[in-house]
Amino acid sequence: MKLKFNGREYVIEKPTTGIRVFKAAKNLGIDIPNFTIDENCHFNAAFDEPEGYEYSLKDMSVVEINGKLVRSYEIEAEDGMDIWTDSPKCQQKRREVLGKVLSFHPLDCVNCVKLGECKLQRYCDMYGVKEGTGKVAVIERPKDMSNKFYFQEFDKCIRCGRCVKVCKDKVGVEALEMVEDGKMRYVVPHVSSELWKERTGNANPSGKEKVLAVNNGKVTMADSPCVSCGNCVSVCPVGALMPKAENDFRAWETKKTITTCTYCGVGCQIAYYTRNGKIVDAKPANGPSNEALLCVKGKFGYDFINHKDRLKHPMIRKNGKLVEVSWQEALDYAASKIKEARDSFGPDSVAGFSSARTINEDNYLFQKMLRAAVGTNNVDHCARL
Repeated sequence: MKLKFNGREYVIEKPTTGIRVFKAAKNLGIDIPNFTIDENCHFNAAFDEPEGYEYSLKDMSVVEINGKLVRSYEIEAEDGMDIWTDSPKCQQKRREVLGKVLSFHPLDCVNCVKLGECKLQRYCDMYGVKEGTGKVAVIERPKDMSNKFYFQEFDKCIRCGRCVKVCKDKVGVEALEMVEDGKMRYVVPHVSSELWKERTGNANPSGKEKVLAVNNGKVTMADSPCVSCGNCVSVCPVGALMPKAENDFRAWETKKTITTCTYCGVGCQIAYYTRNGKIVDAKPANGPSNEALLCVKGKFGYDFINHKDRLKHPMIRKNGKLVEVSWQEALDYAASKIKEARDSFGPDSVAGFSSARTINEDNYLFQKMLRAAVGTNNVDHCARL
């Protein structure tokens, strides 16, 4: 199949199930601006807007085909298409969308922790949008600090729906929901009708009633089934969902290193961001086993690496005090104590507890040592707890 993008012709193989223009462009390395599509997690969070809705984020992904603007992820690519991804018409439509967003989005980029990696900021810079156009009526909202690992600052929410989509369809928890209030949408914690009735007196409150209940602190994220995996934080394109980490840094000051998470044997790919040799942030990387998702440990559990109490050398208690020793001395000491216990009280007086933070081969040798050398089946593993 032949496609022409921005005046250049490409030949691609058309899948039997077809391919959307957005995906075809992505496969060719051609970027089409968007807020709702997460290519790593393979989802489109775009919601159908109610009649009279203030603006549509879907229009960020428009392309021009035969003089008409169409949303690139809604139309199938067809042989011979002449597609322009950044024509003057496309640029004007995107400016209109960005102008609407800036009509209600706080303009405090310098103080925002998302500075330097915010999609809204990048697109506004790209298309020269510096202020809002018109006025969009929204309900002002306070921060929700109830979660232990992240906070929500929904005054900065642009209603892309990514957090709702990843939580429901990828994580399978559904801790968030999108509600409507006339011409605007809001993200709120998803809780049971019983809890809504308990907190508000109404088992089925309207969208506006839910927003006001959340604003008044009657319902928070702590009331939702959130498992604190942080994937909503990872997919948020702006600063509406951010980690509570105390690290003070800017994105351009960090170095990105992709590695494999060591918390368990799944093999999730993870991107660590370091500043001056210290890990300051962790984000999911796209890998075959995790598809750009992480659990709470992978996303937020990295502070131990730089913790002042972390053990960096083997230690043995001598004369009532723990002192650093060599690995050889520590291993000899452990072996002598295991042998002493086995010989004095029998093999089952010894038990071993293994770790998910090491490789399968080491865990196999550990249980083999206990069963064959010590003679006990008293062996367990932290991942089973």
